[in-house]
Formats: sequence, C-alpha cells, structure tokens
Amino acid sequence: AREHVVIHPSEGRCAAFLADRVLHLSRPGVRKGDRWVLTVWMSGTAVDSPLGISTLSPELQRTLAPAVYDKLYRSALRHAVPQGLVFDQLIASHASEVEDIVQDDTVAGMVS
Repeated sequence: AREHVVIHPSEGRCAAFLADRVLHLSRPGVRKGDRWVLTVWMSGTAVDSPLGISTLSPELQRTLAPAVYDKLYRSALRHAVPQGLVFDQLIASHASEVEDIVQDDTVAGMVS
C-alpha cells in the first residue's frame, strides 16, 4: 500500500523530491499570489539510476507519465490554473503529447 501524504504550504517551507518517482499534485494557494511552484528537471547518472521500485527506467517513466496520469493531470490543471487562454493552451499541449504517446507502437502497450 502506498501512503498518501499532504504537505501544507507554510512560509519558508520548500518541498523537494524526485517527481518521476512520486505521484504529486500542487494545489493553488488560498490567496492569489501567496505561493509559488517551481519545477526543475535534472538528468544524470545519479538521478536516472533505477531505485528497484519499478521495472521501467526513470527516463521511460517520464516519457509515459503524461498518458498514464492523463486524467489526474487534467484535474490538477483545472484546480491550479484559471480558465482562459493559458489553461486552453496547456490542455491542448498535454493532449497532443498524450496522443503522440498512445500512437507510438513502441510504448503504446505500456499505457493503459
């Protein structure tokens, strides 16, 4: 069983984790502009080495994640991004990425 942990925003708090190993969701702040979310992607031997918790390499997990977690990603966007042009562009970009994954015969069978 996987543990569900909620880390509430707090002044001066920074949460750092390997995003391709932890299913996560960033919720919007209570007041407009009261918090920031920064994402940094890193590659390298230390980051991309398997941990033994998955048979898939971290690189392949990152490739498949948009399609595997499609519904969760769309839901997270609805909660975090105001409706409008930016939201529409993010959804369209995500949909295009998912479509590319599911149409790729080399990985499509891994997404279900």
